[in-house]
Amino acid sequence: MTRSSLIPILSLPLFAATPVVAQSFTTHIESGDAPMGPFNDVFSGSEEVNLSLDPDDCLLISGKLQEDCVWGAQPSLCLALYSAPFTCEPPGGGTAIVDGATDFVFAQPPATSASLTGPVTPPITALRFGVGAFVDCFDGALNGLFQSSSPHEVTGAFELEIEFRDAMDAPVGVVVYEGDLKQGRDGFRIGVGANEIPGAATSFVATVRNDVGQAPVCYDVDHYTIKGLEPLVEYTVEVVSGVDCDGFPTDTTLGWLDSSGDLILADTDSGQGGYSKLSVIADVLGEVRIAVTGNTDDNFNGLDDIPEVSYLQFLFDEGYIMSPLPSDYDPGASAKDDSVSSLIRLSADDFDDFPAFQSPPGHSICGCYTISVKRSVGPGGPCIGDLDGDGGVGSADLATLIGNWGPCEEDGGGPGE
Repeated sequence: MTRSSLIPILSLPLFAATPVVAQSFTTHIESGDAPMGPFNDVFSGSEEVNLSLDPDDCLLISGKLQEDCVWGAQPSLCLALYSAPFTCEPPGGGTAIVDGATDFVFAQPPATSASLTGPVTPPITALRFGVGAFVDCFDGALNGLFQSSSPHEVTGAFELEIEFRDAMDAPVGVVVYEGDLKQGRDGFRIGVGANEIPGAATSFVATVRNDVGQAPVCYDVDHYTIKGLEPLVEYTVEVVSGVDCDGFPTDTTLGWLDSSGDLILADTDSGQGGYSKLSVIADVLGEVRIAVTGNTDDNFNGLDDIPEVSYLQFLFDEGYIMSPLPSDYDPGASAKDDSVSSLIRLSADDFDDFPAFQSPPGHSICGCYTISVKRSVGPGGPCIGDLDGDGGVGSADLATLIGNWGPCEEDGGGPGE
């Protein structure tokens, strides 16, 4: 199969799931306690440590808030077949890029593709196709304009696949072209030369797809469970370093979660250098659950807290989600795995009504980070009842107590009794 790009297009990274192996450390970390599991977390832990025996030691967790890809806009497309050589002018110039079409088909969302067929009759010198916006074909021309008067304003990526078949209708070759309507006034002409057409071909099927576009978004949320800690002892969890691709400090928010995944406490910039820092209490099993997200995401769902209200209400009104509550939105889905429920493909009509939401309004932070986990001054913090070590006894301490509420082990009690 031959694959050609019609124009240079942005290459977007896709991150496959990284297998997570539980490490045999006295104190160790496990990734992926988020509802969706360890989709794209990239992390590593320090060598074996025992924070209970050596209070000066620390556990280091290195991770990354990654750039993901979501499905881009689905353009309404026109695929045309031409029998005559092309005439060409710059897009939007008012002169037809191609004319004399012998056949048209249209790929309009929610449809994801459209096909046309034709014979391959020797001696053939070339097959000629045109791809453009649906509204660009109304006047018989494909020139980047709506009725040859104004730009068609349609954007989005496409893929054109031409499959050749022999006299027995068996496939004998495929040519694939990729393109992108970027300017809102684009039109493409594609010529398939005789050297690209298999000698045994007697017919072709040309299919244009409008569901191949992807858009980058930073809305990754990383979850970790730290195990093997001393139960009901205070630990300091702090982001100590990390930079983004531009060399600036990765602006994170660090969260402490209970065993149900509900947020107990969060911090954005109280650590050194403006990094995040928390005082946490290991539960009765000696575990602490933390999450890392961007600095505008206090809900830990991957979205910027300000536009997420309108975005989630929009998704709810359009029937894409069952609840507009921020806590019900799953973070971090990528186009690499479209089985994830939160990876929503919006229709072109939705984009027309809500152009600001052509991709999720992510927290926009992508970059590396290193987290230090270290034992604090001692169990309970500086005073009795101060479970989060903030110098006072308040609602956060009560939340910690409630988070560890429940029966003790049957073999004689437990550290929380």
